Amino acid sequence: MAKTSDFPLKKKPAYTPAAPKSGRKAERRKKQRRAKEHEIRREDNIRLAMVIVFAVLIAIYLVAIGFKVAEQTNGFPSRTGSLDTDMLEINPDYAGWLMIDDTILNYPVAHWSDNVKYLNTTFEGKKNNIGAIFMDYRTSWDSPHVIIYGHNIGDLRGNKYMFGGLRDFLNDKYRAAHPVIEVLRNGELYEYEIFAARAADIRDPAYFLNFSEPGSFEAFLERNGASADETQVLTLSTCAGDGSDDRRVIVQGVLRSVSPAKVKHGKNGWTIEKGGVKKRLAPE
Repeated sequence: MAKTSDFPLKKKPAYTPAAPKSGRKAERRKKQRRAKEHEIRREDNIRLAMVIVFAVLIAIYLVAIGFKVAEQTNGFPSRTGSLDTDMLEINPDYAGWLMIDDTILNYPVAHWSDNVKYLNTTFEGKKNNIGAIFMDYRTSWDSPHVIIYGHNIGDLRGNKYMFGGLRDFLNDKYRAAHPVIEVLRNGELYEYEIFAARAADIRDPAYFLNFSEPGSFEAFLERNGASADETQVLTLSTCAGDGSDDRRVIVQGVLRSVSPAKVKHGKNGWTIEKGGVKKRLAPE
């Protein structure tokens, strides 16, 4: 008879003690923490994707505005041979042509019975949030103080449109290099010497227009830093572009001269000749 020791014995499994309860809780907390971190990363990725999409849409929108502005201001064909007559046929609200040499400020000016219409209407009468350059309805070219408004427009490529270039005049060197505002109207060229440029708000004395009291215009000139013997002030105004509703950038000039304007129309559109140099009436 075989001995019991001659047969292989079934090996008992190794004893594994159960994990203590504190260890199981720690493991659960670890899994929960990993799940929470994963959820946080997922939410961060979603937010980042939304920001990227929003930025792309804004970029497309601003580029589209740039194209619309360029299209709007790409010169005007001659219909009658007279700049004033042509502009009045395009828009009966035409009040003149505003420009500053070697800048983007080179636009027709509209004048309507309120300051709302041309905030979102182009000079050609199209609905568009770039608007138009327009004169304050409370003023005229016979007023001692004329205010002209325009939107502060720019795009992601650094291009500026409408009154987007007014902020450049806050730099003393730039202002010294571009000292004159010019207005074409009724066949004459009106030149305004720039004497001030500053960041302001809607309560700035630059927006004062009530000169019914004796000495009020002289007081206005003094508050704005101009000589008391000036006859007319031209103020250009735009929003500051910082998201504020009441912050502005203004540039002011005083009337210095009036002379006949040499304006002609050719293959490059309307041009004005000054000192033997022809300049196109359209943004640079």
